[in-house]
Amino acid sequence: MHQEPWAAAVLLVSLAVAFAGVFGKIQPMVFGSTDAPPFAPPAGPLVPVFTHMALVLLVGLYISPFLVECVSPRGAVFG
Repeated sequence: MHQEPWAAAVLLVSLAVAFAGVFGKIQPMVFGSTDAPPFAPPAGPLVPVFTHMALVLLVGLYISPFLVECVSPRGAVFG
């Protein structure tokens, strides 16, 4: 944040969008909802979602040396 002050604005907007999305889902649970029957999505379309979540968790817990080299200033693969 100190080196890139514009990142604070991007992160705050992202946080606001995430909060609005969570609030939109939690608000009916707290204050009640319509009489619509509960919706259960089929399992097939959820496979890519859980696959992506597993990949994000994997990269969050273990960063491969290739990715470290890609983002390091001395490597400069993408810049």
